[in-house]
Amino acid sequence: MDYFKMKPLIGLNADIATYDNFDKACVNLSYVEAIQRAGGNAIILPPMPAEDLDTIIEKLDGLVFI
Repeated sequence: MDYFKMKPLIGLNADIATYDNFDKACVNLSYVEAIQRAGGNAIILPPMPAEDLDTIIEKLDGLVFI
């Protein structure tokens, strides 16, 4: 794997919304598309325990909070 050609991994927090009585982790597609246009790969982050989030954040190149 050529690390110099990899696109940056950008974490994007998911919103929680209820549809048809089910909670969903959602992201407006325009945020994903904006990250892609800027040359990155969007990584959608669902709700999770803080210790798991810390492990994932260490591997990301950036974060977008919505």
